[in-house]
Formats: sequence, structure tokens, C-alpha cells
Amino acid sequence: MKRLLIATALMATMATGAVSEQVTLGINAASVTQLDPHVSTKLADKVVFGMMFNGSVRFAPGSMSADDIEPDLAESWTRSDDGLVWTFKLPKVFSFMAGMVS
Repeated sequence: MKRLLIATALMATMATGAVSEQVTLGINAASVTQLDPHVSTKLADKVVFGMMFNGSVRFAPGSMSADDIEPDLAESWTRSDDGLVWTFKLPKVFSFMAGMVS
């Protein structure tokens, strides 16, 4: 289904000659069973989460190497000497479930 949507979008762009800054993605909603990332175990759900939620950090585009971790929401982060505690500095503009950044 994903390939069909991408192919259709490409054909429409080629037919009209129009180039757009906007990309529209589609997914079969029947495949999505849960919108709680802490509960879900389904791959289709995780694909949707990737489009909906950000993390503190992310892999650099095109990489899956731990050497290529870059900021996503976090401005910076530090690791304790023993490697057990990670501290992420987040911008003050973010609000979480409790309504405040801690």
C-alpha cells in the first residue's frame, strides 16, 4: 500500500510538472491498533509513532550507528561517569503530561 501511494504521488507530480514542498503520507488505518507507544507491540503502530512523536535524540538521517546520534528535542545531554545516568537538557517551550518541563 505504501509503495502504491508513493508511486501515485510520483506519477501525479510527473503528469502535472508541479513540484511541491509538501509530502502527504498514507497508512491503512485498520492496521493501527494502538496509539499508546508504551503499550503497543505492533509494527504498524510504531510506523505511525515515528510520524507523530519525537524523541530526545535520533539517528542522523541515513544512519543507524550509535556514533551518529544527534539532537531531536534535546538541546544537549550528558552521561554520568558510570554510564548509568543520562541527563537531557530540553528547551523550556516543551510541555509534558504534567504540564511542565522537569
